Amino acid sequence: SSVDLTLRIELASDGLLLLPRHSFTQYRAPSAKELLRRLLASRTAWRRLEPLQIWSLDAPDNERLAFEICDGAWGRTSLRHATDLFRAIEYLELAPSSDDSLARSPWRRPAEDLGMIIADFSFMPSQDLQVLLEATGEASRRLHFMTISTQLKHPRATVPFFDVVAGHARQVEGCEILLFEDRVAMVFLRWTRRHRENGGVMVWDWEKGTLLVPYNNVIDAAFLTRDRMLVIQDRGDDGRVNLGLYDILERRVTHTLELPLAQAVRSGIIITHPSHHYGHESPARTTGVFKSDSNLEIILLEIRLSSPDSGIIHIVVSVPRVLEICNSVPKVDDPEDNPPLFVKWRDWGMDSTRWFSADKIFRASVRSTYGSKMIAFATGDVYDDPESMLATSSNQMPPTSTPNRLVVLDFNPRSLMRYPDDE
Repeated sequence: SSVDLTLRIELASDGLLLLPRHSFTQYRAPSAKELLRRLLASRTAWRRLEPLQIWSLDAPDNERLAFEICDGAWGRTSLRHATDLFRAIEYLELAPSSDDSLARSPWRRPAEDLGMIIADFSFMPSQDLQVLLEATGEASRRLHFMTISTQLKHPRATVPFFDVVAGHARQVEGCEILLFEDRVAMVFLRWTRRHRENGGVMVWDWEKGTLLVPYNNVIDAAFLTRDRMLVIQDRGDDGRVNLGLYDILERRVTHTLELPLAQAVRSGIIITHPSHHYGHESPARTTGVFKSDSNLEIILLEIRLSSPDSGIIHIVVSVPRVLEICNSVPKVDDPEDNPPLFVKWRDWGMDSTRWFSADKIFRASVRSTYGSKMIAFATGDVYDDPESMLATSSNQMPPTSTPNRLVVLDFNPRSLMRYPDDE
């Protein structure tokens, strides 16, 4: 119908896709007309930064609250054990305000003592999966794979947990959990590279219970696809960095992407989102109705330069463009005897990245992108001069000012020509 067609055009304009109907397993799927109404209401709310709904919840440990949002559900820590450690997680469905029955009584998984001390967690409602990082000792960790609905071992997990061996857990104080379909990664961050120390990454197949990537020295890493990761690599003795495209199945960096940075780097992190929608086993009544379009996916690099130019540079990277460029580079016949293919900046970066002037925008968190959008803090003057955010030769290191505005940046290249309703 015309409504269905309009819905899909408007979704494409916002960089979104419609979830399949089997995602609505526990209640009636909304009509196309209702979905279009929700989409337009959400778009208006985003542009005005005015929330459609506000929840008020007790949070006695708010000063140490850890939380994630994924697939229309919110998880937060509870029963704090010690600084940055906890014993329980509460889950709440972020029900659409237009559905009165859901809004009045959203699905909730109350916090229950898990019987272990948790250092970090991640979850994917569409797979009824929560991944818990247990603090088994001062310098050791254990990854558990449990359902959200029952708090028991996930039925698709071959083994109930993985032990992170002590030799790799020396940096566990900065670890992050990343999920992508049947992959789970632990990234060991070094927020400040003292004495040129790097972090590392490990990757498992949580369903088969196999280690795919042993501890690998990188500054940071993030999933681009199920079997490929983007990593920040130390370039050598000069302290500068490049990006690398890491192939999980080959267990090696296949492409090195040049970054045009003349200064040494003090630290670097990759900012993305908690997980990707995958599956239809959510215990909640809805896991949202839309998902981001992977063809428009972005990630964000945050690079802090060493003194004397110790500013922070943010680089937005188009995931599909980077993959397309690397896929077009001819492959070698024998990868064991060949180094990674080096891709010069001019061959990949000009069309695949956007740079922001130092000290103009600041990350909202380490998980603050979604599809083609990112949310950030910015200085007040970006509203008077939006182009001042973009890095140029004349404003690489402007004076630092206080970030006091919340901004949403959208890198969706699609645009629609709209006509007045009477035409």
